[in-house]
Amino acid sequence: MAVHPNIAYVVNLVIAVGLAFGLYSMLRQSLRALLDRVVRLPAGTQFYLRGLLLTFLLLALSNAVGNQLDLKPNAHFMEYVWAIAGNLAHFFENVVAGLLAYIAMVTILVAVLKVKND
Repeated sequence: MAVHPNIAYVVNLVIAVGLAFGLYSMLRQSLRALLDRVVRLPAGTQFYLRGLLLTFLLLALSNAVGNQLDLKPNAHFMEYVWAIAGNLAHFFENVVAGLLAYIAMVTILVAVLKVKND
C-alpha cells in the first residue's frame, strides 16, 4: 500500500502540533498558579503562558517544516511510519531543549521576584 508523501507530511504536522498542545495543557495550570503567586500581575501571567505555548508551537512547526520525508514513491506504509517516528524524535529533542530554557527563565524570575515572608 503506497502512501503519498504529502499525506505523511500532514500527519507529521498534525501529530507534532497535537503533542505541543498536549504538553502545554499538562503544564498550564501549575505554571499559572506559580506565576500568579510570584508575578502578581494577570497580564504578566498571560504573557509567560502565551510565551510557552508559542515556544511549543514554533518548535512543532519547525520540526514539521524542516524535516522532509524523502521516501520513494512506491515506499511501503511502514517506511512512512518509521520516517514520521524519526521526525517526532527530533521534535522531542527540540522540545526538551526549549523547555529547559523556559524553565531556567522562569526559575530566575521566581528567584528574583520571590514572595518575602515578613
